[in-house]
Amino acid sequence: MQIALNFLFLFSFYLFPPKILCDSTCYDAKQEGLEHHLATKTPYRVIANVNDKKIEFDQCSPIRMWGIFRHGTRNPSKKQIRRMKTILSEHRDAILAKGALCERDKEQFRTWKVHLNEDEEKFLVPEGEVELIELAERTQNRFPDLLFDQYDNLTYKFKYTHTQRAKKSAEGFATGLFGRDNIRQVWYPEPESRDPILRFYKRCPRWKVEVDKNPDAMEQVRLFISSEIFRAFLEGLRVKTGILDLSAEDARLMYTTCAFETAWDRHRISPWCSLFTRKSIKIMEFLEDLEYYWIDGYGYELTYKQACPAAQNMFEHLNPNAKTSQYYVILYPFRKKQIRRMKTTLSEHRDAILAKGALCERDKEQFRTWKVHLNEDEEKFLVPEGELELIELAERTQNRFPDLLFDQYDNLTYKFKYTHTQRAKKSAEGFATGLFGRDNIRQVWYPEPESRDPILRFYKRCPRWKVEVDKNPDAMEQVRLFISSEIFRAFLEGFRMKTGILDLTADDARLMYTTCAFETAWDRHRISPWCCLFTRESIKIMEFLEDLEYYWIDGYGYELTYKQACPAAQNMFEHLNPNAKHPNITLYFTHSGTLLKYLAFLNLYRDQQPLLHTTFGGNYSWRSSLIDTFASNILFVTFSCPSGAKVLTMHQERVVTVPGCPLDSPLCDYAQFEEIFQQRINECNFEQMCTIS
Repeated sequence: MQIALNFLFLFSFYLFPPKILCDSTCYDAKQEGLEHHLATKTPYRVIANVNDKKIEFDQCSPIRMWGIFRHGTRNPSKKQIRRMKTILSEHRDAILAKGALCERDKEQFRTWKVHLNEDEEKFLVPEGEVELIELAERTQNRFPDLLFDQYDNLTYKFKYTHTQRAKKSAEGFATGLFGRDNIRQVWYPEPESRDPILRFYKRCPRWKVEVDKNPDAMEQVRLFISSEIFRAFLEGLRVKTGILDLSAEDARLMYTTCAFETAWDRHRISPWCSLFTRKSIKIMEFLEDLEYYWIDGYGYELTYKQACPAAQNMFEHLNPNAKTSQYYVILYPFRKKQIRRMKTTLSEHRDAILAKGALCERDKEQFRTWKVHLNEDEEKFLVPEGELELIELAERTQNRFPDLLFDQYDNLTYKFKYTHTQRAKKSAEGFATGLFGRDNIRQVWYPEPESRDPILRFYKRCPRWKVEVDKNPDAMEQVRLFISSEIFRAFLEGFRMKTGILDLTADDARLMYTTCAFETAWDRHRISPWCCLFTRESIKIMEFLEDLEYYWIDGYGYELTYKQACPAAQNMFEHLNPNAKHPNITLYFTHSGTLLKYLAFLNLYRDQQPLLHTTFGGNYSWRSSLIDTFASNILFVTFSCPSGAKVLTMHQERVVTVPGCPLDSPLCDYAQFEEIFQQRINECNFEQMCTIS
């Protein structure tokens, strides 16, 4: 198959005697403030700063923000859920039979059940989502000039780890910022299970050996459990529960359950908390503090030194001169010249439109908040939506051909190649992610890209085409004729009236159309404000203008344009041949110029008459909005059939019939398919064809 395609403590206790611990007087855990001593399971609501007054400093303005948020309240682990269902249920029965509890507390134990499923281990619970929503709202109130309530992916960068709880926490925070109705437009990069910034410790085998799995790291925990303080506490808990063989692990399970169930519901305290007093719960809290200090804190220097990548990332984003706040900030669309015009010409036009334009108030409001967030040094970069398009395209393609596109990579089956550009590279990586998953794309091998690849950018090696077509003023004659036509002049006059810019030029209109197109492509949930300047009819005029240009520069306008694609066709047949020794899957990632010329070489979307300025309003096949979108793709698949090898051709994921193949079948005999192009391939003398005479 061949395819082409354009983020040690010191502590002292005053220990109550056992007779206090086994007092049957009902204990008010809420009044005693047990919620404040649940260690890492403490609900955020008990420590949150609810003062959300705007934070201001004289003569200073906030310009950048970088934050790390732990996920909200979650379910226990699978192991903990299993122990709650078995061990804790048995302990509940023993407590009801022999425990020294008041009747009210016993009643709570009678109705206690485990409602957790192991397949929802560590999932975010509703309270966790509420925590993040409220946190976002307070943060936004403190920094209203920085945290706007309208999302755009050039202002905000969200990223989460490869877990449900982190994803749902991110979505909760986004809900607090933008509202429930608007969170679908928020883009998140594909999470990594071992993210180098968010889970750097997962990538540090030395830390895992020397700290995380090192028995010595838990020495202080073991010493505290064997101390007089803990042994006295445990004896008192045995008397209170009536479970005389209660272990330290059992006590920790009860404490953990107390913590989780209390964190889940801000209106209810877990019955397991009634087993603890304010003093005894501090013992369990200290036990957790010891463990987290030695495993995740200051116990070992390596533990915190390994966090340096996160610190580097923080400074990259906090730097006042940082060039982007984005993950990758579909394509940074414009060339530097166009970006410069957006920052100057288009910004001036925006101001004029607000002052004199004939727009409704809603459309004007969109223009008021419009800003240029593009940097010239990132021209034509792939943006998040572009990566997502390739990931989704790969997943759909794999679903169509599961017996061919395996989800395990090996370089004897797959061949990837991309051009010497960031957008082609990131597109290839996005497609690989869709096939193999984010965790496996590092093993994918790519050859060193060439700036003038003979297959992927053949036209860059053809000086004759550059002179006779690409830089030939005559090639744009039909475009000029259309711009001077009555149709276009009438459109432009109406456009001037709508914008209030009486000296608006055709180039200005094209810049507005291009900005409308790119900004809409970046965000699948939002239309660019520049699009509101166009009606359905007027946008077709701009679309036709583009169709004319691409037809004459990259399509059927000049024979040389598509004939020079013969090296790509030769390469295709070398890989599609049923007896080929090449990898079965060949995946090329290139550009619009290559794909359009190749479509013309295949004789697809060709009308009987050439596309002229007078064609506007008629039916024609060369529609760039359909055949040359972002992530455009053409796919050829060789099938082994009882009657011989056959070829399937797909463009934009739809079956197309190459002229010369049967119209009544999606498959074309391989021999017939080869015969259609045989002469042109045999006569493919690229050097001679492209030499300037």
